[in-house]
Amino acid sequence: MKIVKKIFFTFLSIVFLSIAGLYTTGHSYLLRGICSTYLVGEDSATITDKKYFSTRTVKAGEYIPWDISDTYKEKTLGTTLRSTLEKHESIAFLVLENGKIDYEEYWGIGSEESSTNSFSMAKTVVGMLAGSAMADNKISNVFQPVTDFIPEWNGTNPDNPNLSSSSLQIRHLLTMSAGLEWDERYKSPFSVTTEAYYGNQIHELILGLNLDVEPGTKHFYQSCATQLLAMVIEKAVGKSLSEYASEKLWIPLGAKHDADWHLDKEDGNEIAFCCFNSNARDFARFGQLYLNKGNWYGKQIIPEPYVDISIEPSPNADWYGYGWWLVTKNGHDAYYMRGVNGQYVCVIPDMNIVFVRLGHDYGEKIGHHRADFLTYLEEVIDMYQK
Repeated sequence: MKIVKKIFFTFLSIVFLSIAGLYTTGHSYLLRGICSTYLVGEDSATITDKKYFSTRTVKAGEYIPWDISDTYKEKTLGTTLRSTLEKHESIAFLVLENGKIDYEEYWGIGSEESSTNSFSMAKTVVGMLAGSAMADNKISNVFQPVTDFIPEWNGTNPDNPNLSSSSLQIRHLLTMSAGLEWDERYKSPFSVTTEAYYGNQIHELILGLNLDVEPGTKHFYQSCATQLLAMVIEKAVGKSLSEYASEKLWIPLGAKHDADWHLDKEDGNEIAFCCFNSNARDFARFGQLYLNKGNWYGKQIIPEPYVDISIEPSPNADWYGYGWWLVTKNGHDAYYMRGVNGQYVCVIPDMNIVFVRLGHDYGEKIGHHRADFLTYLEEVIDMYQK
């Protein structure tokens, strides 16, 4: 009995000292990370981890149902498409043709009502909100300096005093050419991206960043760029990101369900670079909106010129626009929203197609894209080729 007590108290001591160590070394964010991953059998963030975060509601308004095509579910998924969807643990696959649902299928936790994490598809949503803020004359244009809105941010790098925070513009945040000091790694427990995801002071973290290279000179995919853009939008419009997203996107688009955006803490700030929770049918509205050049049932939700420039190649990356990934496959240009583990909303304009795939896993990188996405795209093109 004494041995058991000794082992128990030794274990408690180790746990206590470990927790104390995380706090004293500035890594207390790892507690939430450990509880939501390793202790539940995961090695990274998952599409169902909303339960571990405080959230803010992105309210829906009057529901606008999707039209259903006359050929709904008449098509058959090809062997390659189905096997790829199942291999990567898909939960939802949906295709819109001519603005109507033509095919949809769900697996596991997926359904018309399910709500899962968008991950970095949220970056595209923030880019849309930047366009809305410009339409509202809250942001002048994409060339406006970030410091006009966040004067307290001083990104001057002591090792390179020639870099000035005033040189960072809205367009650099949109095109991932901000040049900030940032380690974009998802599975390292000590990367700043992990701290931003699981920590509880995301604004303070962003305000402490310095410039690393001259903005606009190189493409570096950085979650911090979108987070800083969200801070700019909130300062410009005087509303939380969720409230503005509800007003400018979710209500006008007629989403069926409220969405939820993760916060860094209770009543805190949106983790803007990810974590917009919704379902395939409502996510598809973003793709159809852009296919319609920002117009929804006759109402111009996002200015058409902004939509057009959003899907043009940026100066330092011909595969990336304003939060949209760009690709050409089998002679068809396409653009898409992308989140880790394979969350996709893809638009194929010349075919009048939007497709959505949600799930737990994705394929290896091939150039700037993922193998599974390229398969989905190729198979959908083949499936709907006239």
